[in-house]
Amino acid sequence: MLKGHDIQPDCCDNCMTAKIPHVQMSSRYRDDSADWGADINPPMMFCGKCNIVYYCSKVRGSESAYQHSILTPKQTCQKAAWVDHHKAECEALCVLKKAGLFGNGDMPEAREFVRLLAIARASRVTHTVLEEIRAIPYAESWTEESVQKMVGLIKNCMKSAIREEDLVKLFNSMKSNLIPISVPLIFRTANNDPTLMVTWGIGKCLEPFAAMMSHSCAPNTYAVHEGSELRIRAARDIAAGEELTRSLRPDFADFEDRQYWLDANFRFTCACELCKKGNIQPAEDLLEQMIKLIEIDLLHVHRNLPEVEKGIADMRAAGFGWGTWPMRILHHHLIRAHNATGKPAESLKDLLRIRYLVEPAQDPLVTPEERVHTLYLLHALIDAAVYGPCNARNEFPKVVRNVGIKIMLHTRAILTGEVEQAFSKNSQVAGFQRNLMVSTKTCGHVQKEFQGTLVPLAESAEEREEFVKGMNVLLKWAGIPVLSESEHMAFCPYETV
Repeated sequence: MLKGHDIQPDCCDNCMTAKIPHVQMSSRYRDDSADWGADINPPMMFCGKCNIVYYCSKVRGSESAYQHSILTPKQTCQKAAWVDHHKAECEALCVLKKAGLFGNGDMPEAREFVRLLAIARASRVTHTVLEEIRAIPYAESWTEESVQKMVGLIKNCMKSAIREEDLVKLFNSMKSNLIPISVPLIFRTANNDPTLMVTWGIGKCLEPFAAMMSHSCAPNTYAVHEGSELRIRAARDIAAGEELTRSLRPDFADFEDRQYWLDANFRFTCACELCKKGNIQPAEDLLEQMIKLIEIDLLHVHRNLPEVEKGIADMRAAGFGWGTWPMRILHHHLIRAHNATGKPAESLKDLLRIRYLVEPAQDPLVTPEERVHTLYLLHALIDAAVYGPCNARNEFPKVVRNVGIKIMLHTRAILTGEVEQAFSKNSQVAGFQRNLMVSTKTCGHVQKEFQGTLVPLAESAEEREEFVKGMNVLLKWAGIPVLSESEHMAFCPYETV
């Protein structure tokens, strides 16, 4: 896998650790840390020669990277990157920087392209691999003058023996098939911030096998990163012999927008199973209304709360189901608006509707990352209602505060299981959630109210009965039809106690 990223001062070029305000990256979590993630946000340091790439460790080892076989004992991220790829590219980056390549208006993919050529020149990538990359289909629309000018500058500065027209083809093949590097975030405490993101994009990488996967607007796989390792995971059950697909578009949109974007960027008309259904989303005036709501300034979405509520009502009145685009987006607008106006109880109702009405009906199916996102927020609000300080609990009605601490603990266990499912059990974010689950169960404040052992729902009829009773209280309060025991269990197949 060829990894690289835009010029970001808060991302390690070796282990992909990133510094992000108020959150912490999974690539720095240490299983042996008494304070989870205490060393997650180390200072980032320049390469002293090119001043372009950054590292999280220059004079000391990276414990988490060492544990996950990224480094050898006493090796730093800077030394590891130097041996792996940076020695081959550093001088070229210095020359190209002096030539003005890495200005604000330049294509961020230039960094990846320079790295590809540099490691190829150092025989770290064979000519056969370069030919395989060049053979990957790409959009002809990217053979524009700006690309040719940029490629020409790189060829001259690096004194490449490859013909310029072949370099242009190689660049377009690479650019068309870069996969976003998306790493899971670690949160020390329950967080009901509606701007919360489960993963953080830190750059792009090229993996020829993944690049050859066919596109689908409802893909059966998705890509995540564990440190510098690319993982392609199943988004749903995949039948034997079924083709693996991925989505070229980073976000989901209405039918017409998807078709336009794919044609403009990749020159093809999508005929995946979802697109064969045609336009199953709102159209004409209702579509225009939805687009205006989606484009609302999120910092001031509370000012448009009545319009968002009307949009949801209009969608339902027009016969569209809870899972139709853009119902999930509109409900997240409601969460932001209610959070901004100090109404956490209303935010909890919004989240319950997303989990029990919107997500089960989504087409395409809700992604594992979306489920984790919902559960992070849902657990945080239930935690605040039944376990938080008095001022936080008083924001919720008595019927919610009284559902019991067991409901909060089981919600945490369900979240832990979904994190394992989304990012794998051996991911650092899953390890963090498991340790946090243990800590939550054993902390003094919880033990005062909860005596005994938390039994997995799948192993105890009594535990299931208590859980179903408490959750149905919440659903009834939120105006959602109550569910049977089997229906509730379908929402928590991966609980990890």
